[in-house]
Amino acid sequence: NHWPVGLNPSDGRYAVADDRVTHAALGGASRIGQSILYGFTDQAVTSLTALAKSWNRPPAVAGAAGCESRGYDPSQRAYVLAATGRPISFTLQGSADTPVLNPCFVIQHWDSDSAARVTIDGQTVPPGPRFRQGIARDTGGRRTMVIWLELESVSEIEVTVEAEKS
Repeated sequence: NHWPVGLNPSDGRYAVADDRVTHAALGGASRIGQSILYGFTDQAVTSLTALAKSWNRPPAVAGAAGCESRGYDPSQRAYVLAATGRPISFTLQGSADTPVLNPCFVIQHWDSDSAARVTIDGQTVPPGPRFRQGIARDTGGRRTMVIWLELESVSEIEVTVEAEKS
């Protein structure tokens, strides 16, 4: 059965309960490089506005220091940065049209086994459910720090990332 549920036995299967979708025939993007977000929610459709805006019009990175910004990669839903020094700092230019919503940062050339310390507008964000991080290795074996923050803002935010002291 396919969403939104068809009773035609085109593949030998029938929908046994029309309120329990078990398969979705998802279409692809019309051009290479485009992405489509599919999902289910029990929230009002208006609750998805900030998510859609943050993906379609992500806030720009400005004033990058200690890193080179490689821009926003919608396929990862992440900002890709290449570390050139420490600390790394930048501004996310959030606004009502380009909201900051749960940003993710992929920091290439991390070159440390140390965890990251993140500050937002001068306030340290404690590791935990609202700040997740991990080190992955790229295909060349170099460390890449991945940081996710539970954060929502419609104004500019100052972000600083540095390695924790061992």
